[in-house]
Amino acid sequence: MIERTLKTLLFLLVVSFSSCKETNSSKNKQKSAPVSKAENIISQKQISEDSGKIDTDKTVSQQSIPSLTWNGKYFGTFLRLKDEYADPRAWGQIKLDIHDKKAIFVIDSYVEILKKNMEVISQSPKELKLKDPSTGKSLTLTRTDQLTLEGNLMESIVGEQEKYKIEKQ
Repeated sequence: MIERTLKTLLFLLVVSFSSCKETNSSKNKQKSAPVSKAENIISQKQISEDSGKIDTDKTVSQQSIPSLTWNGKYFGTFLRLKDEYADPRAWGQIKLDIHDKKAIFVIDSYVEILKKNMEVISQSPKELKLKDPSTGKSLTLTRTDQLTLEGNLMESIVGEQEKYKIEKQ
């Protein structure tokens, strides 16, 4: 009796498995519906790319993609009082808010709180240069494996030439 029940269950399992397989294969056939002739047509401009000519469609689309922008808020810390590194008050904060061709640079530390309106001098995907129009001092943000900030403005504030790690928020 148990043997007959096991055989029946095995039979039902095989039948249900095969019916599921047939159902899935019919769904896959429906998903891969025939492609219309209009979708199969390749434009002459696409073919010209293979022959070494410039594909004007791709050139236009690449130009319309916006370049990498630096807009956003950046944050970093630096040791303001070198002898007191264990004291939280010895650390200062760097805040930088960049929007189009303008930037607001803020230093907040125990020693001072500075706020400078900066102008973007030049920018590329890897580097952004800012200048304080009132003093002529500058900052440079560099993007390599991490973002760094350096420049004679920070050097005049802190008294040392150093690179500071910052992060985009």
